[in-house]
Amino acid sequence: MVIYKKEIQNINIISKVICDKCYHVLEDEMEIDECLSLRFKAGYGSKFGDGNNVKVDLCDDCLFELINSYCRCEKEISTWK
Repeated sequence: MVIYKKEIQNINIISKVICDKCYHVLEDEMEIDECLSLRFKAGYGSKFGDGNNVKVDLCDDCLFELINSYCRCEKEISTWK
């Protein structure tokens, strides 16, 4: 769950994120940068329900636990010389 705070000119700024799996509160900017916020609209016949808005926020630890055995991690190759 993403928590916003109002700033100048009604621009929403993220003040903290709560992991939907472990409920850890992320308030540090580096922790927030490492979390995954996924938002999508479920399609026809989806197990999430046709047309439902699906939202999930996961801290880095929970994301790693859930997808580590399925993902591919590749080193970024810098083109700067």
